[in-house]
Amino acid sequence: MRPQDYEGGPSQAEIEAFQRALAEWEARRDDLATQHAAASANLVAAQSQVATLAEWVRRLEVVVNGVAPRAQAYSSVRYSMDATSAQIDEATGLLADYTESRATAAARLIGGHRSATPLVLLPLRLETKWAGGTLHVRIYPDALSVDAHDPTLTADESTWGAHYWAVRAGTLTADADQTWEQLVGRFGPQRAAWIVQAAKPGRPSPGARTNPWPAPPRAKLLPDRFAVIALSGREPVNLAPAGGPARYVIWTENVTGAPECGGFDPSAPGSAWLGDLNAARAAGLAVSLAVPPGAPPIEQLVVVGVRTGDAAGPLAELLRGQAFSAGVEVLADGTPTNNSGGVRAAFSPERQRQIAGVLRDAAAVEPPAPAAGTGGAQVAGLLGLPAAALAALSGGAAPRAGGVDAARLLAGLALSGTATGGARAATQTAWRLLHPGGPAPALRVGRQPYGVLPATAPSRWVARTGENGAGVAAWMRAWGAAVGPVTATDPAAPPAPRGGTGDPRQITGTDLTPLLEAASPVRWAAAGAGYTGLDGLVGTADGPHSAAVYLPLVAGTAQAALTGIGGQLPDTLLAKVAVAAKRAAAASELSSVDNALRLLAGATRDDLARLFGEFLDAAAHRFDAWATGAATERLLAQRQQPSTPVVVGAYGWLTDVAPRTAPRSTGHVHAPSLGHAATAAVLRSAYLAQRAAQSTTRSMAVDLSSSRVRAAQWVLDAVRAGQPLAAVFGYLFERDLADAGLQAYLGAFRKLTRFRAGTALEQWEEARRARQADLRAAQARLAELQQSAAALATTVTERQEQVRVAGERSARAEAAAAPYAGMPAEASTLDTAIPRLQGELAAIDARRPAARRSYYTIQVP
Repeated sequence: MRPQDYEGGPSQAEIEAFQRALAEWEARRDDLATQHAAASANLVAAQSQVATLAEWVRRLEVVVNGVAPRAQAYSSVRYSMDATSAQIDEATGLLADYTESRATAAARLIGGHRSATPLVLLPLRLETKWAGGTLHVRIYPDALSVDAHDPTLTADESTWGAHYWAVRAGTLTADADQTWEQLVGRFGPQRAAWIVQAAKPGRPSPGARTNPWPAPPRAKLLPDRFAVIALSGREPVNLAPAGGPARYVIWTENVTGAPECGGFDPSAPGSAWLGDLNAARAAGLAVSLAVPPGAPPIEQLVVVGVRTGDAAGPLAELLRGQAFSAGVEVLADGTPTNNSGGVRAAFSPERQRQIAGVLRDAAAVEPPAPAAGTGGAQVAGLLGLPAAALAALSGGAAPRAGGVDAARLLAGLALSGTATGGARAATQTAWRLLHPGGPAPALRVGRQPYGVLPATAPSRWVARTGENGAGVAAWMRAWGAAVGPVTATDPAAPPAPRGGTGDPRQITGTDLTPLLEAASPVRWAAAGAGYTGLDGLVGTADGPHSAAVYLPLVAGTAQAALTGIGGQLPDTLLAKVAVAAKRAAAASELSSVDNALRLLAGATRDDLARLFGEFLDAAAHRFDAWATGAATERLLAQRQQPSTPVVVGAYGWLTDVAPRTAPRSTGHVHAPSLGHAATAAVLRSAYLAQRAAQSTTRSMAVDLSSSRVRAAQWVLDAVRAGQPLAAVFGYLFERDLADAGLQAYLGAFRKLTRFRAGTALEQWEEARRARQADLRAAQARLAELQQSAAALATTVTERQEQVRVAGERSARAEAAAAPYAGMPAEASTLDTAIPRLQGELAAIDARRPAARRSYYTIQVP
């Protein structure tokens, strides 16, 4: 059964059956390899015997008595040779069957996808810890897989979004740019861009958020489960217990849902896996490997997994969520990704505002899909997404192919035009594969740039009919066999390919030969001098020796007249490439070469140096660019097939996983400058070199760990304070004795010191003891005062209670006397009025007339 004929997921029984089949095939393979080696040895011996017998037959033709025995021996050897040839043919067929069966079994074990299906593998972060003979492996999704975007809007966000669109529509009189800045200042640039897009009139509402806090970040597009493989010497380690069936792959539990990766409640069920190993195992994000005794040391640990189903939509949605949370940008070629003394990285708060402004504009006017040759179209093509999915990203519509194609044409003609042997025909087609700077630009998600790079297994690469990669297929297999697994290869310094049918570096008879003698074109030098900067590589910034002048000159000169303009061209690498390219161009290619020269004449010196440096590196030593080009060609062909799904997985690996007893680091060096740090690095490197050489001298054995630096700082501070250096060292020595439990020897060691009585140190010690006694007395007095203060506080509390009771009584008396409060004033008023009334009465009595008296007699009968 071929790998591409299998569909569907495996069952446990099928997995175990194929594991047993693999073990049987491996045993059979080893047996066949042994038989093959023995048969080869027999073949060589037989061929030697045939030659010997032929010579004897010629010599003994006249000897009739010896012919018959020799003829019989010869027939026996021929029979043995035929049998050996049959065994070799059988072994070759069985090995081919084994290779195909192994690919089929691997595809079924990983997830059931066809072996020809391309995978989009996202990175993982792995952490390991040894506990005895058990290796605990924690699996964490990379920040790229963590979606922190919450599409729902709070009431405040909805109000501000409606306000922004009202200003844009002219309903409210305000400045739209100022309103946008207010949005950014209140919610952040990426969130402000989402508010503008979500609140646009006419669009469906994303929903209202009732919780004041956003939804916690969640890991998206994780595999269904992870396969963990331990390697030693490039071979899987059998992790089965003694006597059990072979077990080379350890599977985690099924990954449950989208695990939470943050939030305000770390104890929530969705995020418990972050701090609990058992919860991580249950969530499929951790596994424990019980390494059996006697197993080889684990040199590498590989973790890989695949997600079932077509993930084109979820992958596009993940990038969209990252754009409105962390910020996503398609980086231009040559963009610095880290800070240095001369340049700053592309990430900055101002840059985040700019890419958020692109998202804001995309909400107002729907941007078109990136055109072919732009960075967005290239990224989308490799990921298997429609180009429209990256239309709103900053930098997605920037063209990328023009300068790269022109530099590829010139460098290819200049170098492959002078190639010799089998490399000439191969390189003329293989140059079309080269994208040394990457077939697509990098994506920056938040602070982290991510490269989008097609990869394959070079050692098993087989070119298809019509592919440009057919010219480098033999080199790829030889290179893959030489360097081994990619996890053991340093991409910056890969070994040179061994074997194969050709070498792309077969260039002779040209002025560009010095390129092959250096590791990079920046080491190229005219007349044996050192690298002189961009002036020697590309030319001056302006003037007759600038690329803007001499490249059009080469373009305007006929091919036959190139030798006559040598005096007008500077002695630069780019000038030599331009002339060599035009000389090697065929008549049908001259117009393309001239157009490329004129196009590159308008580029900056930095861009020219980068473009030609990449292609010349690929010609000199960077074979990884050729392998990447072949993989890119195959991937793009697969993506053009409508039935090819977008399958997403994740991968990660660790090296040097074996347990160690020595610390990985001896501390940090707190250097005040880069120069000090460089000096410390040089001293440490020299010390390690001496130790590796088992040198008896340790002239570079300088301990620069942070603990030693802190101790030295403490000693210096003590000396600055006035203490003698010998006393400081003596104190350290006595403290070490005390820590070791050797206080009994302090007196004996003190007798050996040279300190005399009455020294300043002793005086300081006496003063310290006196101050300590004063401090103790003051502390005792303070305790007495505190007791007195407590008693006084009790008395004050009692007096305050008495005052409170008296105040209450006074208040009651005042309330009872309140009705009679006006009586004294009334009495005083009456006392004043009585004399006055008495006077008035006396005056009235004085004015009364004299009384008349009449007497009447009344007779009573």
